[in-house]
Amino acid sequence: MYEHTKALFVQTLPASVAVPVAGGMSGALAWFVSFPLDVVKARIQGQRIDKLTDEKSSMLRTSGVVGQLLKTHGIVGFFSGVAPSLARAFLVSGSRFSAYEFALWTVRKFQPEDSEGETSVS
Repeated sequence: MYEHTKALFVQTLPASVAVPVAGGMSGALAWFVSFPLDVVKARIQGQRIDKLTDEKSSMLRTSGVVGQLLKTHGIVGFFSGVAPSLARAFLVSGSRFSAYEFALWTVRKFQPEDSEGETSVS
């Protein structure tokens, strides 16, 4: 997704802006898609430890956590706390893709050309 978004933004914005924005949007979208899985994982990990030793009480498994979330909060429960996570993902991904593009530019700049006048790094 990053490459397509970057190509779209580079047409209208300078590369110094297009790269971090495209990287930020790609990272935020990826985090948004996977966020419900992270909520379920956090709920499983956050269960009380005494449930492990009490024979009458059992820890909820994935399906139990999903059912409980749907029953108590609906679909919205799977996205509880998504806004701060998306803001963080945008900033982190934007800076990572900028660093990646800079590293790629640096390697290309100092890569020796082959016999056909092209560098070997794509």
